[in-house]
Order: sequence, then structure tokens, then C-alpha cells
Amino acid sequence: MELKGIVVFQLSNRGSKSENIFPYLYVEKAKFIKLFMEGDNPFENNDLDIYDGKRVKVEGELNEYNVFIIKEIEEISDNEQDIILCDDKTNN
Repeated sequence: MELKGIVVFQLSNRGSKSENIFPYLYVEKAKFIKLFMEGDNPFENNDLDIYDGKRVKVEGELNEYNVFIIKEIEEISDNEQDIILCDDKTNN
């Protein structure tokens, strides 16, 4: 499966023991998909840090927990996809 969007890091699981900042793919107005890079530490997400705020194309699979497991990621140019960022980044 291939998706395009903007990688954003945002707080998730607010108020719980698993509260942390996680990477998401912003794909359309108010739609965020939680990301995980195959082989990375799920609590640090070091492999995705360099893509924060950048428009990307990702290939991978959506798992049973609705987390997109990335097998490949590539930065793409701004004119490959028009996305309007919304102000609310509190989706879990």
C-alpha cells in the first residue's frame, strides 16, 4: 500500500502511562495515520525524526491496530500533493 502526506509528531495517549509523542502521517484534512518504521524503536522513532514536517511517500501495510508499518519512505516535492494543514493535532 502506498500513501502520501506530511509526517507530524504529536502527543498521543494523553494522561495515560503510554503518553508520548508519536509520528503520524497527515493525509487529508483532520485525518492522521499513526506511523511506525519497520525495525525502529517504537518509543523513540529515530528513523522518522528527519522527516518531521516533510511531505513523503510511504510504502507498507496497515496493521490490526491501525498503525501504518513503513517498509520504504521517500521525501517528495511540495507540488506532488496539495494538503491543507488543520489546527487540531490532538487525534489519538
